[in-house]
Amino acid sequence: MRHQYLLHAEPERLLIIHVGTNTVVGSARQRAGKYAVQTDQGGKVGIVNSISDVIPTLLDYCEKHPARWQGDSATGFSKFTHLGDARVERHKFGPWIAYRNDGFALLHNGKPAIFGTAADAQRAVDAHLLDNYPGGVPATDGFSWETDTVLELWSAP
Repeated sequence: MRHQYLLHAEPERLLIIHVGTNTVVGSARQRAGKYAVQTDQGGKVGIVNSISDVIPTLLDYCEKHPARWQGDSATGFSKFTHLGDARVERHKFGPWIAYRNDGFALLHNGKPAIFGTAADAQRAVDAHLLDNYPGGVPATDGFSWETDTVLELWSAP
């Protein structure tokens, strides 16, 4: 999947925006003729000399430092990536359910996907996190996400 990014100038910083989803994925602040690049979560990425290096530096950082699952088996696990957030939670009856972008459930054959372990749910999310994003390849294994109307608007031609 090929992603496109742009820089949007604000008074204090440059926002790095993923074009297909109109999502801020990072930012850069100019200091002494250089640019301090950071993730959307505020993580320090690096200092670059040229504005043309801002986006490649962020993308290189994200590739070398992929988001990791955080949390525990009591409350669930979350993962915050530069192109979407995910969460796996234990249902009150024991199985695990996966969500993307503020509560859109992962489905299997049109019904909520149920997983026996958090690790199984995490693997499914990792494989499908970017499904239905602009330029993405549709899944063919029965998994899909609940309809995210905002993502559908972003994906419209």
